Amino acid sequence: MEILYFSAGSSVYEITKEEQEWRMEEKTAPVSFVCLAADPSRSERLYGGTFKEGLWDK
Repeated sequence: MEILYFSAGSSVYEITKEEQEWRMEEKTAPVSFVCLAADPSRSERLYGGTFKEGLWDK
């Protein structure tokens, strides 16, 4: 499975591809993120960085 994350405003989007089908899910966040990083050793963990609210993790 391929997964792509991106943020826009106070939403985080997860785009997944299984076989030939793409799916996008929007998740609202309590803050606006300026960067996202996925943990390669723990696929369920996603980090989000902000300017004033510090580092968040899922």
